[in-house]
Amino acid sequence: MAAARDGHPAQDPQTRRIPRTPAAEEERDADALFAHAPTPDQEAVAKDLVAKILEDLDQTYSEILSLLEEGHSERAIAKQLGCTRRAVTTKIDRLRKRLEKLLKDDTDGGLE
Repeated sequence: MAAARDGHPAQDPQTRRIPRTPAAEEERDADALFAHAPTPDQEAVAKDLVAKILEDLDQTYSEILSLLEEGHSERAIAKQLGCTRRAVTTKIDRLRKRLEKLLKDDTDGGLE
């Protein structure tokens, strides 16, 4: 496989496609692994965690979480709430960290 001048793989002249690399194959395999629907048990755990989070959230976080659950994009949420997309992304990151902490605490508590 020849490299183009910029260091990236050269396109195949017949197909005009860049050949797949092993890393791209692994990434595609990982995407397929997580593309399945959650089990009923996973859904129940997720709903319990969301309920725990909602207990202590201010209204903005609750609205963002509800809109995400409905399938809205970060951009659409920002427009609806009248804030920047970056603000929504930051709040989503904080929600994710809070969920991860609750999940870890829940898992650690179950092992004791």
